[in-house]
Amino acid sequence: MDKKSKKKKGNRDKTIILIPFLLILIVILVVVFIPGGKKTTYQIKKRVDKVKTTTIVDDGFTYQTVGWLQVQGTNIDYPIIFHEEEANYPAYLDHYVWLSNLEAKYQSHMILYGHNIFNLSSKPQLENENFRRFEELMSFVYYPFAKDNQYIQLTFDGKEYVYKVFAVGFIPLSETLFFPGTYQYTKEELMDYVDTIEKYNIYDYAVDVDKEDSIISLVTCTRFFGANQEYEFRVLGRLVRDGEKYDSYSVKKSKNYQKVEEILKGDDRNEDDI
Repeated sequence: MDKKSKKKKGNRDKTIILIPFLLILIVILVVVFIPGGKKTTYQIKKRVDKVKTTTIVDDGFTYQTVGWLQVQGTNIDYPIIFHEEEANYPAYLDHYVWLSNLEAKYQSHMILYGHNIFNLSSKPQLENENFRRFEELMSFVYYPFAKDNQYIQLTFDGKEYVYKVFAVGFIPLSETLFFPGTYQYTKEELMDYVDTIEKYNIYDYAVDVDKEDSIISLVTCTRFFGANQEYEFRVLGRLVRDGEKYDSYSVKKSKNYQKVEEILKGDDRNEDDI
């Protein structure tokens, strides 16, 4: 073999040796730089200072600001207020949610309420300049939104708490009457409540809930099934456990989503028509 042939063979051998290393490098770059799989999807946004400085006064009433709520992917970034007389919560006060039981912040189940005034149709809008309450909570009826937004954050007593969304559904008022938000649930009552909500869950979330967990319910009104249908729209979250990361997790449509999907496809009305 002449020198020229030997040189070509040597270069070819080097190329063959380099190929596996190049393939490994490509795989590493794909894993590191291309989104997909589990990834951190939520970053805590501190609201402690806002809780300390926010005061709400309306129509002669002064409301105690006891915490702060943020819902990933929405404009819901509001103070949580409390008043001894729940009936005094004004419907048209902007940018707030309310807590019916102050002691609930120390309990295993917290229920937060907010009004939905401008997003009541059977085809909810994702955003609108008039949405200043719980209107954007309705975004969770859309599957792509639910997949991309999985966390709820609470600020209480100088601490930040993060919850994983595990249920979204239209719950008949006849069911929710058995689960008021004004007292501490026993562990059995907590699981009964979770089981009830799961019957109406429009998604299957890869989030388990047990009787030792703490959960949150975000509640608003809806006319998704028509003006005379008595339902509440609820989004539930489970407190992130010690050692859990804020990673994305699987969300699939449940059997309950078929009816929702049919209504979303078949109703071309918007809020101006309601």
